Amino acid sequence: MRAEIRRRRSRSAEGVAARPTTRRHGSVDGSEVRVGRVVKVARRLLTTALVAVPMVGVLLVGVYPLDAWRHQEQELRSATRQLRELEKRRDELREEVRFLRSDEAVELLAREEYGLVRPGEEAYVVVDPPPPSVELPEVWPFDDLARRFRSDTPGE
Repeated sequence: MRAEIRRRRSRSAEGVAARPTTRRHGSVDGSEVRVGRVVKVARRLLTTALVAVPMVGVLLVGVYPLDAWRHQEQELRSATRQLRELEKRRDELREEVRFLRSDEAVELLAREEYGLVRPGEEAYVVVDPPPPSVELPEVWPFDDLARRFRSDTPGE
């Protein structure tokens, strides 16, 4: 083995490209691992980690909060719109309460709902006209039905 190392060193000293040196490590089962490959794999993993970790950080720090912020903005707009509608309804109800507490509203409700009048006034009630009578055609099966209706009417 020492001879192999000397030969490689001499080649590299002569300017001839030497084969990459490897360190051999024995394992429990006797297999050997090239250190150069391990270093390359480690560099790839490190490079991947150095790229992936900041990307995940950007996603967690930038994108997720931005999405949550947009959702909160939408909820805020919806709540503001609902608040405006409720305030408008509240103002309408306050105005109605103010009107109903007045003497004019009390008199109006007494006249319309209870039919009350002031002393010296006369109340008139307008009655709706009766519904029109049913005219049945003179064909079967209505002819027999029409005779029954005529015979059942009072006054005949």
